[in-house]
Amino acid sequence: MRAFVDWSEQRNITPFPLISSNLCNYIEFGQEKHSYSTVRRRISALRRINKLLGFEDGTHTEDVYLTIRRAKRSKCLDQKQAVGINHDILVKMIEVQPDTLVGVRNRALLSLGYDFLARRSELVAIRRDDLKFIPDGTLKGMIRKSKTNRCRKGRLVFDSARSTKLFKKWLSQNLSDTASHLYD
Repeated sequence: MRAFVDWSEQRNITPFPLISSNLCNYIEFGQEKHSYSTVRRRISALRRINKLLGFEDGTHTEDVYLTIRRAKRSKCLDQKQAVGINHDILVKMIEVQPDTLVGVRNRALLSLGYDFLARRSELVAIRRDDLKFIPDGTLKGMIRKSKTNRCRKGRLVFDSARSTKLFKKWLSQNLSDTASHLYD
C-alpha cells in the first residue's frame, strides 16, 4: 500500500478509492520493476485495503483484467529449479557443521535428507515412529506426505550406513542432553 500511495502522490492522484485507470497505470509501472507474482500480490492487497476503507471495488473491469494479462505475458514465468547436491557437496556440508548438539542434528538431517531424497518439509514431518532400525543396522523410514504425494499414500525410504551412524549419534546426544536437564 505504501508503494502505491507514494506512486499516487508523485502523480498527484488520489489513491483511494481505487479506480480502474489508476490501477492499470500502477500495474504497468510495477511490471517493469517487479515479478508477476509481486504485482498480483500488490493488486490483491490494494483491493483489500480499498474494501476495508469502505469503498466499492470498481477495479474488476476488463481494462484491469487485460492489463494484468499483459503483465503476465511480459514476464518470463519459467520456474528456476534449485540445483541438487551431489555426494561431494553433501560431505562438505556435513563437515562444516559445528561440534554442538545442533551441529550433530544438522549432520544427521542433511545425510537423511540426501539418502531419503526428501524435501525439507518431508524431512521435518518425519516422526520418530516413522523410523525403524532394520536387521542390517540401517534405518527404514516412511515419508507420509509430500508435495508430489498429496493423497498420503506414503513412500518407503532407506538410508546409508553414514546416515545411520549420524542419526544414532544425534539420538544418543539428544537423549543424554535431555536427561541431564531433567536432573538439574
